[in-house]
Amino acid sequence: MKKLKHIVSLTLVVLLLFSGTLHVSASEYGDYFDTMLRFVSDMYYKGLTDEEGLKAALKGLFSSLDKYSVFYDREETKALNSSLNGNFVGVGIALEKVETGIKITKVYQDSPADKAGVLEGDIITAVDDVSVVGKDAETAAAAIRGNAGEPVKLTIKRGDTIKQFNIVRATVTVSSIHYRIEDNVAYIRIDSFTSGVGVQFARVMDTVDKHNIRKILLDLRNNPGGYVDEAVSVARRLMPQGIITTLDYKSEEIVDRVYTNPLKNPEYIVGVLVNEGSASASEILAGALE
Repeated sequence: MKKLKHIVSLTLVVLLLFSGTLHVSASEYGDYFDTMLRFVSDMYYKGLTDEEGLKAALKGLFSSLDKYSVFYDREETKALNSSLNGNFVGVGIALEKVETGIKITKVYQDSPADKAGVLEGDIITAVDDVSVVGKDAETAAAAIRGNAGEPVKLTIKRGDTIKQFNIVRATVTVSSIHYRIEDNVAYIRIDSFTSGVGVQFARVMDTVDKHNIRKILLDLRNNPGGYVDEAVSVARRLMPQGIITTLDYKSEEIVDRVYTNPLKNPEYIVGVLVNEGSASASEILAGALE
């Protein structure tokens, strides 16, 4: 009870000290942030470094915008770039934050998670017995990542059942394109727009053209996106000449980008499959084709 009183008193002190200085001009934000950072560093029982405080502030700033705006630190950026290059060390899953934890939106084929029996739609509630409920997907992913050969424990909610998975991390190689030809129809699935997808898709389309196939079923379900340029490369093999998409920036200091298709392609009949897991670059491609 005594400790609780101290905490309540500390909260009141914070409110009294800073309630009058919340309305500050942009030029004063630096000094105000430094003051708050020093206060937290001095008073918080776990302590806080300047770098940790800046990272937390930036993550909070971006997350306050919408669920698609995210700040990545150096390690998270490195991991993101590795995954977009088609190779990364981990368990082989794609993640999304939900109210009850971290939802697994994709399990990559032949990955450690796939072999362990993890399923799309599973909800991760803890990593190595540390709760990830309320945390963003990037924080959870950072906890799951590690060195190849090291185990990680995932606590997963599947329906009304709680399951424990001990998975050994490994290098995951993502093959983003899968296809087959049946009854004069080419089925092509793109899992994500990683580096090189445009070149891989061109090879697939060369095979499709050799078979004189014009009906294509393009599967973008649970495709979280990736590089816009790769999605544009795919569009250029399927669409007629003209504009594919335009990146219209709010800032006048950044030049807008207009992506066009200069190629004259055969007239394909394209059906596109999307779902709630189709995002970012896959939405650009689906919208362009529509």
